[in-house]
Amino acid sequence: FQKTAGARWWAPFVADEPEARSFMNYPDRVAGGRSSFFRTFRYRFSDQELSFIRHAPARFVQMGGAAFGVAHAAELAAALPDPGLRLAVRVNRAEPAFDTLEPVVVELKLTNTSDAPVLVDPAFARTGEGLTLVVQRHGRAAEAYHPPAALCALHPPVALLPGESVYDTVFVAAGSRRWLIDEPGRYDVVAALTVGDRTAVSDPLTVLVRPPAGYEEARLAQDYYTPEVGRVLAMDGSRYLDGAVTTLREVADRFPDSPASVHARVAVALPLTRPYKELVFADAGGAGRATRVEVHPPDPAAALGLAALLGGPAAAAAAVTLTHVDYRDYTEQVADALAAQQHGEEARAVLTAAAQQHGEEARAVVPAVVADLRAEAAAVAAPPATRPRAGRRRGR
Repeated sequence: FQKTAGARWWAPFVADEPEARSFMNYPDRVAGGRSSFFRTFRYRFSDQELSFIRHAPARFVQMGGAAFGVAHAAELAAALPDPGLRLAVRVNRAEPAFDTLEPVVVELKLTNTSDAPVLVDPAFARTGEGLTLVVQRHGRAAEAYHPPAALCALHPPVALLPGESVYDTVFVAAGSRRWLIDEPGRYDVVAALTVGDRTAVSDPLTVLVRPPAGYEEARLAQDYYTPEVGRVLAMDGSRYLDGAVTTLREVADRFPDSPASVHARVAVALPLTRPYKELVFADAGGAGRATRVEVHPPDPAAALGLAALLGGPAAAAAAVTLTHVDYRDYTEQVADALAAQQHGEEARAVLTAAAQQHGEEARAVVPAVVADLRAEAAAVAAPPATRPRAGRRRGR
């Protein structure tokens, strides 16, 4: 029943056959339902489907012959029935253009366009459940995005009322295998999300990556676009991958006013704001038995440095490159760390700055977000467990 969506490639081989007794049809959609379907089903394709399999262009028939997300695959996705949900891929800036070394982070907005509530996972981007992302550099084959890690957690579904939206972000620049957006040029990003028996497909978002601004930036890109650096950025830092952390420190030092510096400083400092446990082995290679567990305290300077970045003069630029969703999450994490280290004034200041950034009229941020941040700032003296918190919403 969706074959003619690709008619410009497939004609004259196929036409819609809503009553076909074929492997390709749904038994419950024919007249008379399942009993009628299986009464005459002969466990075969229809005649015209057999003609297509035998005579259509090879790249349409062979498994993997046509790259996913291009040609007929993309056309059919757009021809799905209206799911009552609208999925949008967007970026937090006037023009979808990024500097070299600036990671591409996209915001996903899921809106209920039906007339009834829909149950959705509020962490749909972090868990990756039902989410497909495809990235295609113009002139190349499309690639599916695979996150470096998936959040294994059960989140109670929330009721998305008609007209309401839920937001999350994805660090789409680098996946589990390699960087997907790592060269100057134009890239298309398409997302699809399945919620129950509904599938919403976004329109393509075309982003531009600008050429390097100079020789130093081009040289550093060779060390920057590595799997280790991509993994550290996507996971918000590491205390273990020292080579990647060194590269990010160099980015922050050499290009302090660049958007890439914001991401680098967050990834370098955020792990240091929290205490952590290290499993120490008897030998340097870790092949022997563990001998002890060492507990390392947080570094107060790391949280204060991030507070200056996120709540100081560069706060507006940080909110743009990090996206509003991630910017809010980082400020809340930093505020928690500062409050735990008895820096209440600094914690209140960074939350207040975040509320001001989100409160700008041009930002078009949901008013409840601003109210939440102001409430958190007012209650910053309370223990973290008792302070109001809307919950983490980002996909990194």
